[in-house]
Amino acid sequence: MDQGQSTNSTEQRRKLLKGALGASTVMGMGYSSAALASFQCITSTTPYVGVGFKKSINTTSNWAWLKLQVYDTNKTNIRAVKIPVDANPASINTATYQYDNSLTNPLLTTIQNGTNLRLPISNTFAYVIIYFKIDGSIAGFFPTYTPVTGSDYPAQGSCLTSLNPNLVTTNILYGG
Repeated sequence: MDQGQSTNSTEQRRKLLKGALGASTVMGMGYSSAALASFQCITSTTPYVGVGFKKSINTTSNWAWLKLQVYDTNKTNIRAVKIPVDANPASINTATYQYDNSLTNPLLTTIQNGTNLRLPISNTFAYVIIYFKIDGSIAGFFPTYTPVTGSDYPAQGSCLTSLNPNLVTTNILYGG
């Protein structure tokens, strides 16, 4: 009877060591399973093919958006926004774009000669898409950044939760 228990104990130790060895191999990659899932989420997310600019966020806007202050201009129905030209949402290095506020789905265009910015419009915001690198860091914003197919994506917030937990999300909104 003791012999049977000894064989069983040896088998249990073998399984325990085998499991520990397997676990160390998986953890050797340096990422948790949640982070690996985030990598998969970002790499399998296809680049956004829509307009890439919304005057307001609604529940069907399933990408990450940067919230921008809207400025009045000297032209009727023309509004403007300042978009960071680098990957820092709080950057003072910006490019100014305009849009026709009377349109339902306006396009952003570079500000035209003769269009002058006035004061920001209180509590009025517009949103541009944020593109992320596969590691979860910000690559840039539409339309100041041209995404590189196969590497930069407008990921949903759930993709970045564990991959880049230190991402400053001030003025970043996720839809749907």
